[in-house]
Amino acid sequence: MFWGIVAVALLGSFVQVTCGLGYAVICVCFWSLFLPLETAVVLELITGVVSMLFMAIRQWRKIRWSLLLWPTVFSCGASLFGFFALFQLDTNLLYRLLGVLLICLGTFFHSFSDRAKLRPTMATGVAAGLVGGFFGGLFGIAGPPVAAYILAASNGKEEYSATIQAHFSITSLFLILIHFLAGNLQGTVLLFGAVGIVGVLIGLALGLMAFRRLSDTGLKKLVGLFLIGMGLFYLLRTFF
Repeated sequence: MFWGIVAVALLGSFVQVTCGLGYAVICVCFWSLFLPLETAVVLELITGVVSMLFMAIRQWRKIRWSLLLWPTVFSCGASLFGFFALFQLDTNLLYRLLGVLLICLGTFFHSFSDRAKLRPTMATGVAAGLVGGFFGGLFGIAGPPVAAYILAASNGKEEYSATIQAHFSITSLFLILIHFLAGNLQGTVLLFGAVGIVGVLIGLALGLMAFRRLSDTGLKKLVGLFLIGMGLFYLLRTFF
């Protein structure tokens, strides 16, 4: 089990650093195959925040704070609803909704992002934060809607990466605090977390090398393909 945790964390961290998102999607998806969903969500939060904080601090000067405000504030608020829904709602239905959302966002970025420019308005920021925050509280997967908003509105891959990692750092720390207050940070989860961080650090180093080679257009297409693939995976897993 420990090797499985390390391998998934390594893959998730590599994708997170390269694409700006993906750690939560990958880790919750695969860890929930052999761990309870609640454990997988908490484990994703306490391990993923390591690489997110590192990237945010490393690229501090490139963070575009005006893009960060509305999605981050509303994401934190909506995550509380997702947190309580985690223990109440039919997760198969929600996995299907998440799958459809990922496919729609992925198709946009792979095929249409060069032809459309999203205006960073309060309304689009609030909408991205509400949707992302709900799924963040539910599955720990807050990234796709907010990443779509920031990637479409940012000027270049460095600004996108810095801003999205700052967003994830803030929202992840908020959710970790909520889980701590709820008593969900138990000994077993913390042990798994210590093991997972090994994979996170390896994936972080490999991801940084890959990120330097990506163009802005290549980044958008890579994000699109990743979202489509994970959306299909989430849809299919509910039928088998």
